[in-house]
Amino acid sequence: MTKRRRLIITGAVLALVLVLAELLAHFLGPGEPVYQGKQLSDWLQDLCHGQSAQLRDQAKNAIRQIGTNAIPTLLDMVRARDSRLKLKFMQWTSRQSMVRFRFQPAMVLHTEAVTAFSVLGPAAIPAIEPLAEILGHSETAFTAANALAQLGSNSVPILVQALTNDDWRVRYAAATAFTSEVPDEQTVVPALVASLKDGNPNVRIMAARSLANIGQDPDRVVPALMANLDDPIPDVRASTARALGRFGSLGAPAVPILSKMSRDANPAVRNAATEVLRKIESKEGVSAEGAGTGRRQGLSPRP
Repeated sequence: MTKRRRLIITGAVLALVLVLAELLAHFLGPGEPVYQGKQLSDWLQDLCHGQSAQLRDQAKNAIRQIGTNAIPTLLDMVRARDSRLKLKFMQWTSRQSMVRFRFQPAMVLHTEAVTAFSVLGPAAIPAIEPLAEILGHSETAFTAANALAQLGSNSVPILVQALTNDDWRVRYAAATAFTSEVPDEQTVVPALVASLKDGNPNVRIMAARSLANIGQDPDRVVPALMANLDDPIPDVRASTARALGRFGSLGAPAVPILSKMSRDANPAVRNAATEVLRKIESKEGVSAEGAGTGRRQGLSPRP
């Protein structure tokens, strides 16, 4: 049997198995909601990959009209994982052009689901409890955390609690959810400050970035960031220095440490420290007034 023939037979078998699985899911599971004759998945394609603003706006309106009926499908998309069988099949389809199949990688489904949740916003509050359960699994934690971040203040307690999860990947995922403005800084900032001392360097890095992006409570945050400037991991030191840079002149107490860091053996640390020293001298970043209002110099408040 030739190699080409074996490839075709293998692909055909994989295709049959996947098609059967899709059919079973279609007939045994709940169907996708439909609006104006188009399934939710088609509207999501328009939303995330539409070539015109008009098409994307129509998709946003359709998703809002579908409303909470979209949640079961979106949750399935958040849970999606690429099995070995699926990966092999997608690899096979990339090698041939005779038959076109529509199988989306899990990463694409995750992106579309999070985007849909951002469109629904607080209207998708019924999804918070199942998303909290999905957040507890390391394989799906990142997508669940980002989905929860789209749902407003009601999701904040769940994300804050996840910052103390036993699995560092769940803690990391929760910290990424706060890399944009948050609705409850008084709860989030202390939790992220505590995460600066997390046992995993990835979590410490993300906590520093999130605190910088929030830009609140410099009296608490600046000393906490300064304490991490002597972290044994160079990437943590560099990220912490850059986080201090977002506070501009409010980070002035760190100048002696930053000056020493500008001569660090690690080039990333040196570059970060030099950049932050320049920002402190030029008074870039968060002003004292802005730190109390959530506004940053040079940035407009979000609508």
